[in-house]
Amino acid sequence: MGDTYHPHPERAYLLYVPFSMPSDGGEKWAISLPSNSSMLLAAALSLAVTFAFVDLWNLIFFTAISLCNNRKSPRRYAALVAISTTKWPWAAVTELARFTWSCGMDTWSCGISSGSSASGKGDLLFGVAFCVLAFCIASTSMVMSIITPSLMNIGHVAPVQPGAVYWPRAPITKTDEMREFAIRAPAFLRALGSVEALGAVPRAKVFIKPGNRTLEYQYDNIVSSFEYRYHISGIDLGLQRGADLALEVQGFCATEYGWNIEENPTNPGYEFDLYDLWEDPDRMAGFSVNNIAAEHITTNGPKAFFFLNPDSDLQWQTDSNVSYAAIINSAHLPSYTSAGDPWYLTEATDESLSAIPYRVRRRRPALSCWEKNQWSYGGHEVASVSDLESIPGISIPHVLLDILKAAFSGRPMIYNLAASIGGSAALKSQAIGSDGIISAQNCKMFEDMERLILASFIATRNIFTDAAATRNLTNRNFENIARGTDGLPREGAGNFVLPVPTIQTFSLTGIIALVGTFIILMLANAVTWVVVGLRQGITTRRTSTAKEKSV
Repeated sequence: MGDTYHPHPERAYLLYVPFSMPSDGGEKWAISLPSNSSMLLAAALSLAVTFAFVDLWNLIFFTAISLCNNRKSPRRYAALVAISTTKWPWAAVTELARFTWSCGMDTWSCGISSGSSASGKGDLLFGVAFCVLAFCIASTSMVMSIITPSLMNIGHVAPVQPGAVYWPRAPITKTDEMREFAIRAPAFLRALGSVEALGAVPRAKVFIKPGNRTLEYQYDNIVSSFEYRYHISGIDLGLQRGADLALEVQGFCATEYGWNIEENPTNPGYEFDLYDLWEDPDRMAGFSVNNIAAEHITTNGPKAFFFLNPDSDLQWQTDSNVSYAAIINSAHLPSYTSAGDPWYLTEATDESLSAIPYRVRRRRPALSCWEKNQWSYGGHEVASVSDLESIPGISIPHVLLDILKAAFSGRPMIYNLAASIGGSAALKSQAIGSDGIISAQNCKMFEDMERLILASFIATRNIFTDAAATRNLTNRNFENIARGTDGLPREGAGNFVLPVPTIQTFSLTGIIALVGTFIILMLANAVTWVVVGLRQGITTRRTSTAKEKSV
């Protein structure tokens, strides 16, 4: 779920409320507590374990007393009665060790052939067995009292407060789209920050493989390509009772030199690199060239721009396989170093015009890409996220399915992310010096796109986490799809959990099992104590009666 630490306000989640926690091992009945209460609960659990083992020891010990024949083994019975005053296993270990040592010495001194050796040998074996048993119970009690609180602690999540959930409706107009991008930009920036902060963690969950650059040539240029894929489950999304939900994302990109329009600029002082995307006249794109004089160097660094295929809406509705393009605006950016990367290929500069030895060549290739989102629930695949609600028996509330639909809005997540945060912020290679000069050899197209793909994975996984972190702008005519027409949260709006590092989540099932075990042992111990007391009373009365008759 969450990655970089972004504290949710306390009003965004619920504490002291039992809930179903999604996990890889299945749903877990849990409860979340703040730090102070968590410490008190951990101490209480430790004490409960300690006293449960005390009760277990006393139960075993009282049972042994009740079964012991004081006539056949008066010494053993006397020792048991004496040790019964010691309720703690560790104290019993000491007493039993003394008893065992005494029996051992007596057995050794009497010898094997003596008449009393059989009884002494039995007492010795009894002492050894009970000493080992007491030691095992005492040591296990100590270990379990330490580790049980940590075993009961199963995470740092809490159920969301339904009233804190906000998501803007899917954009209808271009203005709506720009407003939505502005609202979601902080979440996308957090996703990019997570990529840098977590390093190899998201890379372990996303497959990105560069293609073989020697397989294909296009207009005398080597074609560079890569493929990517990742998997997201309902558990990753934090959904309660949504573990059967799955999203498989697959994508592919390759450099496309055929879209470059080779023409002489009509105005040499204001040059453009032009692209004919998908060879469609309605999808022309142009970017000004960075012509920089040597005495005044200033640049904003490379920028990437993303475009959707003209038929993207139909592609999304058909099978969610949408084509998109990415174009770098890096032409004539000055560089101290040379490079051969497709997006940052350099050429030598004219020394009479610039003191910088290299600059990025014009007409860098576009990336022609496609991405397919395959949604499924319980193994039942659907064409798009919009069709999930038609699956029979789906347990995910409709309001959460509406949020998923609005989160994609018929577009790949990588497009939403790149379009929302702007051209330069999206790139790993956008870092430039204070003088505006890049180091082209450290700029890589693959690393730029890898960063965006990893951030897309995190942004997709954090959809519902971000829904509780997005500022509610309903009062500014941004409709909140998590609320009904009456202004109240829709049914099921709170059926997911939030990662909250400052709280502790405990297994409620484990707590109840531990308390129940403690109560059962305590009751069994009390019953056994009563039975032993009655038995001893009956035995005493019989002995007294026998003595009176003999007199």
